Amino acid sequence: MKTAMKKSGIAGAPLGASASPPASGAADKREKSRRGRRRSQYGVQAGFTLLEVLIALTILAVGILTVMRLFPMALVQQRRAAERTVIASLARTQLSEVRTGGVGQSLVSWLQSNSYKVVEQAARSYTLYDSWRTSVTRMGQPDVDLYRVVFTVRMHDGRDEDFVTYVTER
Repeated sequence: MKTAMKKSGIAGAPLGASASPPASGAADKREKSRRGRRRSQYGVQAGFTLLEVLIALTILAVGILTVMRLFPMALVQQRRAAERTVIASLARTQLSEVRTGGVGQSLVSWLQSNSYKVVEQAARSYTLYDSWRTSVTRMGQPDVDLYRVVFTVRMHDGRDEDFVTYVTER
C-alpha cells in the first residue's frame, strides 16, 4: 500500500505536515515565556515568579516609606504655623498699643512695662512662649521723631520671633 503524499516540496512528508522545519526547544520556551505562560509538569500555568513578586513588593515598600517620611515633617510645619499665628496675635496687640499711644510718655511707659517680660511658671503650660522683650531705636534725623519698635517673643524651644513696627509723632 502506498500512503498519500502531499506535494509540499518535502519529499516523503505525510499528509498535513507543515512545510517549515520544526522550531527548536529554546525558541518555543521563549515564545511561551513572552506570552506569560510557563510550562510545568502539570501543564501550562499563568502567573508571576517569586522573584518578580519580591521586586514589586520592594518597590512598593520604598514608595510607602518615602510618603510616610513626609507626614512628620508636615505635622511639624503645621504646629509651627499655629504657634506663629498665636504669637503674631500677641505681637499685634502689644504693637497696636504703641501705635495708638504714639511718641511721648505713652511710649516710654509702654517700654518700661514691656522691655522684658517673663511668663509665669504656672502659665507656661498653656502658653506657647516663655518671654518677650522690646527695644526702641530712634531712626532718621535728630529733628524727626521716628522710632523703630522691635517686639521679640522667645518660644519654648528657644526660637525667637521678631515683629517690627515704626512709630512717629502724631
